[in-house]
Amino acid sequence: MAKATLLALTGSMLATMALVASAGAEDRDIETRSIEYRGINAYRLLQIGRQSAKWYGAENEAPLELTYAYVDRRMSFTSARNCGSMQPIRAVLNGSDIAPEVFRREAKHAFAIWETVAQIRFVETGDVTKAQILIGAQTQPLGRAFTNVEIDDRNPRDGPQAIARSLICFNPTVRWKVGYDGDLDVYDLRYTMAHEIGHALGLDHPGASGQLMAYRYDERHQTLQPGDIDGILKLYRPTRHAARIRLRAEQEASRQAGLRNAGTGNATHGPSTGSLGLGDGRARE
Repeated sequence: MAKATLLALTGSMLATMALVASAGAEDRDIETRSIEYRGINAYRLLQIGRQSAKWYGAENEAPLELTYAYVDRRMSFTSARNCGSMQPIRAVLNGSDIAPEVFRREAKHAFAIWETVAQIRFVETGDVTKAQILIGAQTQPLGRAFTNVEIDDRNPRDGPQAIARSLICFNPTVRWKVGYDGDLDVYDLRYTMAHEIGHALGLDHPGASGQLMAYRYDERHQTLQPGDIDGILKLYRPTRHAARIRLRAEQEASRQAGLRNAGTGNATHGPSTGSLGLGDGRARE
């Protein structure tokens, strides 16, 4: 494993991992025009060394299976440019009165958001030494959440580089919540986890808003948006059935939104957004 890139969630939710002040009106206008110009299907692939990156499975493995684990002790990763030192996730939960089983439930839902569309099977394992995605709390608090992606450069490929391991770390000194309530200073765990998983799979920020992978925390969305879907399909399912897959995902998003608005989801809430910093999910040479 050689190259690593850091990704994060910022602002009122996703970006360089540092909380930033809301953009001014002029900045917001520029951001909005940029996103509208690229359309509702905007996505951006993570670039490491000017190449995109993705996970590869064993030959003829279908669907692709990835394992994830929760850090069970203090662990250091000398090659990581982010999440270089992690501790058990309870450090994040204790300050927000969130039970471990609730966090695991929210994480499982976050993985499921990507699972069907990407045709990837995520399996929890207790072996932190072999898990492909590790989740834990930061030991040096910064921003809100980060993802570090490591590339396996021992086996060069003509297409996207092979991801060897991804680390996802949460800041234990800030408060977290489950569900949306309009308070953009406190991030929803499921949304944050789903965003960071997108980085762990090879997606970057397409812009400030409009997608789950946007660098601005947004309580308008509860699942993948058109650009998120197109981006993940580009990496993992280049198929003539993309339009049908996208339609099904959008129908599921509408169904879930209806359930939440009916009071059967996390919490009822109206659309709202918060500003995130730059950097979450940006590759650094």
